[in-house]
Amino acid sequence: MGRIKKLYTIFLALILLYVISTTSFQSTLTFSLKDSNDTTPEIMANLDIYENDNDFTSAKNITLNSLQERSISTIDDVDFVSFTLDSFYSIEIETTGSLGDTRLWVYDEYHNQIGFDDDGGVNLFSKLSYGIFKYGQYFIKIDEFGNDNEITNYNLTISAELTVDPFENDDVPANTLPIALNYDYERSLYPIGDIEYFRFSIVVSFNVTLEITGTDGDTEMRVCTDPDFPIATEVAYDNDGGVGGFSKIVLTNLAPATYYILIWEYGNNNAILDYTLHTSGTTDYAEDLDGPEIIVDDPYPSTTSSSEIILTATVTDFSGIDYVYLHHKLNSESWEITEMIRDYVVYFGISISPLDVGDTFSYYFTAYDKSIYHHMTTEDNSSNYYNFVVTSNDPLDPLEKDESLNYAKYISLNSTSDRRIHPIGDIDYCLFELDDKYNIEIETAGLSGDSVIDLYHENLTLISVNDNSGVDLFSKIIETLDAGNYTIKIVENGSDEVIISYSITLTAYEIHEIHEYTIRLSLSLTLIVIISIILLTKNYWKRKMKK
Repeated sequence: MGRIKKLYTIFLALILLYVISTTSFQSTLTFSLKDSNDTTPEIMANLDIYENDNDFTSAKNITLNSLQERSISTIDDVDFVSFTLDSFYSIEIETTGSLGDTRLWVYDEYHNQIGFDDDGGVNLFSKLSYGIFKYGQYFIKIDEFGNDNEITNYNLTISAELTVDPFENDDVPANTLPIALNYDYERSLYPIGDIEYFRFSIVVSFNVTLEITGTDGDTEMRVCTDPDFPIATEVAYDNDGGVGGFSKIVLTNLAPATYYILIWEYGNNNAILDYTLHTSGTTDYAEDLDGPEIIVDDPYPSTTSSSEIILTATVTDFSGIDYVYLHHKLNSESWEITEMIRDYVVYFGISISPLDVGDTFSYYFTAYDKSIYHHMTTEDNSSNYYNFVVTSNDPLDPLEKDESLNYAKYISLNSTSDRRIHPIGDIDYCLFELDDKYNIEIETAGLSGDSVIDLYHENLTLISVNDNSGVDLFSKIIETLDAGNYTIKIVENGSDEVIISYSITLTAYEIHEIHEYTIRLSLSLTLIVIISIILLTKNYWKRKMKK
């Protein structure tokens, strides 16, 4: 009976030991990759009430002079927004937020790109400003730079100021911009009593038609050769020859010269907030046998890492310009054709994005005139096309742009990277990953400079800071780190000088650890032995006392 009680006691002790080793001791000895000092709360993405808005057809409207709270809720999310103007406005479109890097595109109602920005706003957010925006519908596209991070929350703001006639002061002949035939011009007669001048020149005889259209209004129009004496040098006049109360003038075999067009509101007692002057010119003369002249304004424009290039050209032809196209390709991809956007009369431009460092960009232009022959000209750099390689915006620091976590590049273990802090206030970020526990040494070095290193865990918890533990005034951090992702931040101490050149070296020393289950098993065995000894000792003294 006594032997059975002893075995029962040992059995209960073993059960108690198992319970202890799998609860309190397990929770005490379990290793966690989460920093015990980390109190950073989980940030849940704000609900984006505007989704789904990932293309032109699903774009959500934004009211002028308002703000929308949005998010890039997945790494490949894209937000499309639309707005409508009823007159001429100056426009400012901006994204802002506490953390993130946006890109911003603007398109017209036909989905032609008319603007792009990457970092024009605060920090790495985007901002675009336009002095002139005519009436119509427009679209905005926003994404996260690189499409490799989410943006939990950002604000989209559109500011608009009514600019009734952005071309003023054009009621003085000296301030009038030249116009081309076969083109349309949107203007306004504001305030009451306003008058507007246009001028065009022809070098051969043309058949010219000038017509004004609009939603509401009554105009008068005069064509003359001397704006200071418009009646004395009058070529033609019209009041109501067009649709409604608008004007229209048709001139046959107009001789080569410079001509001025005067437009005003009939009676000068009302304003016309918007009207369009349509110009057309045709000639049957054989003098127009050539295509337009194309001058590439900057054949090899400057480029920045993963950003845009802007290509512009001046295209002229006395018959007027119909279309200008950009033919372009990236690396070994197929050629693409994109219509250029006209800016005023003879200037055409377009922005292409995004691009990456090392990409080879090739392009050429074609242009068509508006003569009856519709001649085409190709500007392709004498059949060699225009070619250039996209380079970093800092040739002395090929890892730029790396002034934010969104641009941070990975550095390999046991490697050295050459960098620089330039300009003043520059910040360099880099990342590294550990698949096990290591002793890590991070060191900066250079001929001159004073660096500061910050080391962060992947959840942006600060682990260590060092100023002058390296050689001279450079920095050095030695830490034991668990498996995970880490961020290094390097700045110049004081952020008031540059560091022309420095290197950062990351060295990792592997640690051979006893695994958790081995520790628990050893501890459990130890406890079993201790309890067994206690029970055996107790049994021994009981038998001793019975004797």
